[in-house]
Amino acid sequence: MNELANDHVALGDEIARLAARMNVATHRMLTCIREFDAAEGWHRQGAQSCAHWLTWRIGLNPGAAREKVRVARALGGLPALDRVFAEGRLSYAQVRAVTRIATPENEERVVDIAVASTGAQLERICRGFRKATQADEAHAAERSVRARVLGDGSCGWRSSWRRTRPSWS
Repeated sequence: MNELANDHVALGDEIARLAARMNVATHRMLTCIREFDAAEGWHRQGAQSCAHWLTWRIGLNPGAAREKVRVARALGGLPALDRVFAEGRLSYAQVRAVTRIATPENEERVVDIAVASTGAQLERICRGFRKATQADEAHAAERSVRARVLGDGSCGWRSSWRRTRPSWS
């Protein structure tokens, strides 16, 4: 029984090592896609887009091809995320999820969360983050403040916002 348990541990370790190697290889492929896209190599080979070329050349479905190009481009502007993915510490599923919300300003925090989460957890976290930020943007669009300097040098201002509560009468 103990011998079987040891075999399972060894198999589990091998699976984890292979997954890390696959992550590194996927990172390399996305780096190549980003460079190929930037150089418009796909255009020189007669394709309509990089995603179209990926569909034709490596057999991806169009949606998956577009997503690979999106992620590849996003990683170009997110060096910390790119580095952790290159090390094999994140899977493509994790990287795909966080590139939807990561910015240069929040990248370090996003990487910390990504390393500690599964792909499924990150999908939920990122969906919630997008929903919350979209709501903030919608509310911000409903509010405005405008200021101008008046002829006498004083400042006049005007604010407006959508009332979200019943009338105060």
